[in-house]
Formats: sequence, structure tokens, C-alpha cells
Amino acid sequence: MGPPPAANPDRRCRRSSGLPSPPAEFSAVRHGDAVDVNFLVPSANTDGSRPANLTRVDVYAYTGPPNLTDTEVAGKLATKVGSSRGESAARSRC
Repeated sequence: MGPPPAANPDRRCRRSSGLPSPPAEFSAVRHGDAVDVNFLVPSANTDGSRPANLTRVDVYAYTGPPNLTDTEVAGKLATKVGSSRGESAARSRC
């Protein structure tokens, strides 16, 4: 058995089971058959802990009536169209 893991010197950087906060400054712009999606990756979780528990971002697309709930769209009708494991997610780890 090895030595116990070293304590994290940055007390602001703690693990949490919280969900990442919603992305800020979200926009989606259609260009013909393509859509450019832009947003700021959250830096904290919904419980205020940092960094955000975020290892990747998945993007889903949906075309249809706007009167459905988020659960109906995300759970049944949306199609995953992209995924990113960007630098910002890797940098936010403790």
C-alpha cells in the first residue's frame, strides 16, 4: 500500500457531486445545413463548488414544435450531433 494522497492545497478546488451550472452566453446560428453553437463553459457546479464537474460537452439537435418540455425533447426526440472534450474541461480539473 502506498502513502495516502496529498491534500489539495487549493481549498476552493474541491470535488462535488453537483451538476455543472448551465452554460452562459449561449447562441446557435444556422448557416444552410450547418449550425454554429457558441457558449461559455461553466466554471462552477450548481452547488457552488469549483471547478465544474465537466469532462465533455454533448450537443443535441431537434427540429419540431416548440411546445414540448425539455424532457420530451432531450429524452426522446433530440439527436446527438457533436461532442467535445475541449482544453477548458481538461484545465478545470484539480
